[in-house]
Amino acid sequence: GKDVVIVGAGNASVQFAAWLEDKVKSITLVETLKEPLASPMKMSALNSLIKNAGIPVRLLTYHFVKAISGTGKVEGVVISDRETGEEKEIPAGAVIISIGKIPNSKIGAKLGCEIDRAGFIQVNREQKTGVEGVFAAGDVDGVILHAVKSAGEGCVAGLKAADYVKTGNW
Repeated sequence: GKDVVIVGAGNASVQFAAWLEDKVKSITLVETLKEPLASPMKMSALNSLIKNAGIPVRLLTYHFVKAISGTGKVEGVVISDRETGEEKEIPAGAVIISIGKIPNSKIGAKLGCEIDRAGFIQVNREQKTGVEGVFAAGDVDGVILHAVKSAGEGCVAGLKAADYVKTGNW
C-alpha cells in the first residue's frame, strides 16, 4: 500500500516492479543512465506494466537519487535530473536499491568472515562462514541476481542456523 521507488532499471529492478504491482500504491524506477540496462524482453514487460497496471508505474531515466527523506521512516526521495539539474521530491514509503554488483559484505568482514578478492563472503556447502554461528547466502557469497539459487541458499542457511541455535553444534 505504499509508494515505492526502485533505484535502477536493470533486469532485477523490472522483476521487483512486476512482483510489487498488486502490493503497492505506485512504483517509480529511477535510472541514472539515458537508457535502462534491462534486456529487451524485460523492457517489453516493463512497458506493458507501465501501460496496463492498475497503479501508476513510471520510469525516470537520466535521473539520480540525491537523498532519501523522512523522520524516522522513509517519506520521500529527492531526485535530480542529470541534464537540467532540476531537483524534486517524490513521495515514497519504501526504497529498493537495485543497482551495482558490489556485494554488501562489510558486516561479514567486521565479524571476521573470509572475503575473497571480489568482495564476496566465503561459505561452504552449508552456507557456513569461517566464523562460528555466522551464515551467508545470496548476493554476498557470489550468487549475484540468481534469485532461485539465492533463495535455496537462504533456506539452507536458515535451517543450518536453526540447528546451530538448538544444538550448538557447528
